[in-house]
Parts: sequence; structure tokens; C-alpha cells
Amino acid sequence: MIARRWRAGRERAGIREREYKAWERKREGRREDDEKEADVVVVNASVAETGEKAGAGRAVFKTYKPVSPGLPHLRRPLNPHIWEGRPVLQLTIPKRKSGGRNSHGRITVRIRTLDFKRNEPGVHDVGVHKWSYIVTPEGLRAGDEVQSFRQGIPDGLVPGLDLEQSSSQSLALGLLCALTLKPGNVLRLRLIPIGTVIHNIALLPTGAGILVRSAGSAAQVVGHEASKYTHVHLQSGEVRKVLQDCCATVGRASNPLWKNRSLGKAGRARWLGRRPSVRGVAMNANDHPHGGGRGKSKSDKHPVSIWGWGARGTRMRKPGPKGLKNSNKMVVHERPRGKAKRGN
Repeated sequence: MIARRWRAGRERAGIREREYKAWERKREGRREDDEKEADVVVVNASVAETGEKAGAGRAVFKTYKPVSPGLPHLRRPLNPHIWEGRPVLQLTIPKRKSGGRNSHGRITVRIRTLDFKRNEPGVHDVGVHKWSYIVTPEGLRAGDEVQSFRQGIPDGLVPGLDLEQSSSQSLALGLLCALTLKPGNVLRLRLIPIGTVIHNIALLPTGAGILVRSAGSAAQVVGHEASKYTHVHLQSGEVRKVLQDCCATVGRASNPLWKNRSLGKAGRARWLGRRPSVRGVAMNANDHPHGGGRGKSKSDKHPVSIWGWGARGTRMRKPGPKGLKNSNKMVVHERPRGKAKRGN
């Protein structure tokens, strides 16, 4: 009797073990299918979505089979040319007081330090110079060379070139533009011809680039003054004056489809260091100006921040001598607002 029970128990255990192994093999196969045979979704790329010219192509995104709750809405742009390895440890530092918490409960997130100055002259050779991250221009691939002319044009690069005496129509200056106007090269604004697309623009001759650095953004040189300023048309539609001795990078910032991605779940936002945001109307009256009340009451006040500053369209710039529109002397043409912005 005992032997029969023991034998039956072993048979049931063997059946369970075989079923578990079969289920495990099926799960591993499904996981490999999800990784190797991910679906590719082709979406029409319009001017409003990508910021590119009409007819430039079609935007390609990568989606996944919905085998878990976080995958149905996950959508990522395909960038096969990007490095898939781990970040360079020497260029990675911890940034505290932002992002999610680690195993010790401390709020930490790992960020990468970018080189917005590009002070190293000439071709940046990673075997000689220090390694650094830069804002990648559109079209740059592995093996391409980038140069920095922040310190000026080296002697002998273009024979017969004299920047103080050469006119904009001279042959030497045209040859200089042909040699230096390549995506990723850093030049002073006085050496960049009108109509060139640029990004990573500095506002001080010795400062780092602070304008037009986000993914897919670009600005354009629209004019040079006889004095010391260059007119630049920014991504927002604003035209402003920048000193001609300031530097900018040639080309458009890469990854224009980054804004069309979908993280798929809240956990991926936490991995990126983004904390949850709570609406003001969901708080108590002592926590936010919109808080309190019975039910979902928002009152008749204009929206404000948690500190009482105006939000959603309130002008925050100090007024100039002729009103708000003349508050910044460096702004030639303000960015479109309201109906003018919707019309564009």
C-alpha cells in the first residue's frame, strides 16, 4: 500500500516536472521571439510630427508583442547606428536629489556629462584627446570625423585666406566653407554663411552652447550685421541677435522622432529619473493654491504654480521701456503666440 502510494506520488511529481519544463521552454522561446522578431510599425512622418521637410521619408518605430501589461503601448524609434553598449564610466557621474531611489532608499540617478564647449582644436582623436560626449548632429555615423574651430582657423588650411580682408564672395572664403561646413564641426558665427542650419549655440564667446540642444531641434542663420551681431532664427520662431564671436555646431540635432516615442508604462519614466506629478486640485488647501474645496472644484482663479506664480500663458519677462514686447534688446522678432502660433 505504501509502495503504491509512493510510486503514484512519484508519477504525479514527474508529470508536474515535465509540464513545468515544457512551460519554461515555451516562455523562453516566447521571450526570444519578442526580442528577435519585434514588430516594425511604419508611420507617415508629417511636417508637424517630425519637423522635417515634406516627402523626406517615413518614420519607422519598433513595437513589441503584448505579452505583458507594459508592452502594448511601448513604441521606440529605430536607431540601429547608435552604440548599444554601456556608458563610459569615466564620463558618468551620480546626480542626487532627482530620479528614483536605489537599494539604500537614497534618491540617485546616473547622468552623462556632455561637452558643450568643444575646446579641443582640430580633429578630435580619441586616441590622443580626452573622451567626451557631444550632441550628435543628424547624419553622423561611426567613423566620421568632427572638428572644432573654436580657437580659430589654423594657418595653412586655406592658402591665401585673410578673414579681415576677404569679402563674402572671395574664392578663399568659399573654399573655407567647403572644408569646414560639415555636420558636427564647431565654428564661429562670423564664418557660417547665411542659410546654414546650426545647433548648440553659445551666447558668450568663451561660454558653452546653451541654445538648440534638444533632440531634433535646429536653428538657422538668417543674416550678418556689419557690426558684431548675427541674426539667428530659433526653433520657437524667435529671431534674436547673437555675437559673431560665439560658436555653434553645424547641422541639426539628431533623433527627431524622440518626441513621438511612447514609454508604455510608468515604470520606464521612473527609470529615467522622472518623479510622479500631482495635480494642484487634488491637494489640500494648505499644499497648493488650487487645493481644497468640495469635490473637483477649481474656482475661477487663473492657473498658478505652487508658489503663486502665473502659469499657462502668463508672461514672465520683465517689461522693457516700450512694454513687454521690447523687454529683451537682443530679440529682433518675438516667437509667435496664441493664434499666430496655431496658424503656423
